[in-house]
Order: sequence, then C-alpha cells, then structure tokens
Amino acid sequence: MITRINIIRGKHLLLLAMALTGGSLAKAQRLFTVSELKKDFSVVKAALKEAHAGIYRYSDKVDIENHFVSMEKGINRPMTEQAFFRYLNPFIATIKDGHTKFHREGRPDDLFAFAKTGYFPLKLYFYGNKAYVRSDTVNGRISAGAEITSINGRPVKVVRDLIFKNIFVDGKGNTMKYALINDSFGGYYATFIETSKLFKVGYVDNGQAKTISIAGVSSQNIGHIEDLVAPYQLSFLGERIALMRISVFQPGPAAVGFDKFLSESFQAIRNAQISTLLLDLRNNEGGIDAYGIMLYSYLTDISFNYYDRFTVAGPAEYSFSRYAKLPPELEHLKRFIKKVDGEYQFSQKVGLGPQQPNPLNFNGKLIILINGRSFSVTSEFASIAKDNRRAVFIGEDTGGAAGGNTSGAFALVTLPNTKLGLDIPLLGYHMHLKDYSQADFGVKADYQIVPSIKDIMEKNDPVMQKALALSK
Repeated sequence: MITRINIIRGKHLLLLAMALTGGSLAKAQRLFTVSELKKDFSVVKAALKEAHAGIYRYSDKVDIENHFVSMEKGINRPMTEQAFFRYLNPFIATIKDGHTKFHREGRPDDLFAFAKTGYFPLKLYFYGNKAYVRSDTVNGRISAGAEITSINGRPVKVVRDLIFKNIFVDGKGNTMKYALINDSFGGYYATFIETSKLFKVGYVDNGQAKTISIAGVSSQNIGHIEDLVAPYQLSFLGERIALMRISVFQPGPAAVGFDKFLSESFQAIRNAQISTLLLDLRNNEGGIDAYGIMLYSYLTDISFNYYDRFTVAGPAEYSFSRYAKLPPELEHLKRFIKKVDGEYQFSQKVGLGPQQPNPLNFNGKLIILINGRSFSVTSEFASIAKDNRRAVFIGEDTGGAAGGNTSGAFALVTLPNTKLGLDIPLLGYHMHLKDYSQADFGVKADYQIVPSIKDIMEKNDPVMQKALALSK
C-alpha cells in the first residue's frame, strides 16, 4: 500500500533533512540556451500532465492548457538557472497544490539555495495589506511594531503580492501564504524578488514616515521561525478541561508512539471525567494520514467515513521517466488502478469505507484550534470533524483545502539541463463529505481570530484565550 513519505508529506518537513545537501551555492550561473530551456519545459509539461493527480483540481483546465502554450512561447531568450526558476515557478503555483515542489537540485523547501548574501534582515509580520517589524535582531535601528511601507521602492502590498504568486498552497485560500511569508520573509524575498547589498526601507514609526537604508545579511543571519515543541502533549487545566496539543502527525520518541499517546491520553481524560477538550492543531503541517483517522476515532462514538476515494492521473506510463526517480513499488501498484466514471482510481489504500470509533472515545465538548499552517493530514482531519459538526473551530482557516489534497507517493523529476527539481505528487486524496460547497477552501474557523502585531510582540495568544472562554 502507498503510505505518505513522512519527510515530504508535511509542507516543509523535508528542509530539515536535506537543506545541507546537493545544489552547491557555488554552482556557476551559466546561461542556458533557448533549446535547452525548451527541453526542460517539455519535461515539466509532461510530468505535470501525465503524473500530477490534481493538476486540474483547483484550477480551470482551459486556463492551465493556455498557460502551457504561453509559457513555452515566452522561452525566447537564454536564461540562468535562477531566472528560469523564477520564470516557471509562478505558473506551477497556479495549479494550487501545496505538496508540489519546484526547487534547486537536491534542495527542496530551501529558500537560501541561490545566494549566500544579500538577504533582507528584518523579520516581518504581514497582516492584511500591511507589514510590521517583528524584530530587528541584526541592525537594531527600527523599532519592533513599526509599519513597513516600502522596500527598494516597491510598496509593501506589491511585495506581498509578488511573493504570494510564488507560494504553493492547496486550493483557493490565503492563510498558509500569510503563515509562510511571516515565517520566512527574507528567504521568500531573496528567492522570488531580489537580493541586495543595501535595502532602502520606508516605514512609519509613532506616526512619523521615515526612510532608512539597511545592509543585507548572509544566509547564516536569517532563517525561519522554528516551533521547538514536543510532537504531542496533554495537560489538564482544571474545571474538567483538558488541552491536547499535536504539533505533527509523525512518530514520536520510541517510548511514546502516537497510538500509545492517544490511548493513554484518552484513558486519562476518561478517568478525570473531562467535559471539554481543547485540541490545538495550529502549525501542524501533517505527516502520516492514518494518524488523522486514528485521532478522529477517539472523538466519535459512531462509525464514520473518512476518505471518499483516491485518484491518479493515469495508468503510470510516463514519457519523462528517464528524468525521474519513481516509487519502487509503482509497478506492483498499477494493478490496483482502475478507470471509474472517467477518472483513474486507486483502491489499495487505508481509510476507504466505514471506520470504527475507539472504545475510549471522548463525547464531550470539543474545541479545535487551527491556523494557516494546519495543513495536509491536519486539514483532512479538520475537514471530517467540521463536516460531522463534531467541534467548534477557532483561529484561522486551515492551509489545506477541505476537499482533500494531492500527495502520497512522488515522482522526483530532475530537469535534464538546468537540473532544477520538480516533485510531483501522484495520489489524489478526496475526503468523504456531506457538504462539498467549501471543498476548494481551507476548513473554516467558526471564530475567526488573527493575532495582531501587538499580540505577537506581547506574546499574547488570543486564539487560546477565546478557546478557554468558550470552554467555561
């Protein structure tokens, strides 16, 4: 059976394993000929059309096909590797699939792959059309909380929109785009706009408009904000309230596996006669899909459906296979692919058909905390809980679409000339829903709460505060 590759299944988990391998920064940025670039584009086109199980899922097929034509026509001049990357990336992002990856060779999810220096040094927090200084740890010349209005002459809204065009997310929501740009603005700015020795920054501080020039920094001086938390935790808050935090759907330490954590936790919840459970899934970017099913089985007392079906692009006869590393079990699994009602479906997968509740299931009040980095497996779980009206949701809409995603196994394609990597998800996950009206968007929060820059600076958690208020 196909199981999702752990380091790829989550949005950015692969970076931890591979950021320091392959794709040397010292690689010469030579110009590739039009012929070489067109060859690479032909491989991109073939890989997306023949293998991607969701290429037309969240975007109009005619628009995508027209893009293929216009993109090929636009390859009319030599380009460097990075220029070609910047040319193709926004087009691939229009597919609206958060699991697809396009990157420098051997460096998926690495926003520091093309340069060593010239990174924007301030950590920013984007809120709507505005951006604020989160911290200035390098220069110390702009106060935290100041509003940034422009960077090198570009209004901050223009900067945001340029980066948003390049971020791969599921479906039609923007919450994950905000989450990722807030996490790693310097890397996104350098990768998709520019690096610079000096940045001219317009900002407003205490009501006064000012301009300042600040030096760019090296990749060692900038990075994304890490969440250094345990994979899963349970605590009791008094008044028969429990808080369960699951930061990733991945195996934990050997002594505390996920299944053991759930069985021990829900036994403790039952022993303590808990009436309200707060389930914090914020920043949980996914992992193993069976863990989402397992978790929901502890939160219902009736049988339930989880996945509706799994789809693939076709019978897995790929013209681009000489340029790709394919799952070794693919040949064996072809026999489980059948054409049903005009689409190719894959039947050998856990999660199809009725699922049974766990005997230790919790039937009390359930409040789930979500945000833009609640993605992949987390969005799947949230989608089922929402569709079954099992919980109250607080925070921001999930980054993953309610209807499902495309992930599972991957075709890892290396373009023949530029050597850019294109990772194609092969399996379409379709959730079993009664209401598909919002399937293209993230799972909706019942109480929409986005932390302000003041909350960020003062380390307030208005989402948790609201959850605690509702629990009482």
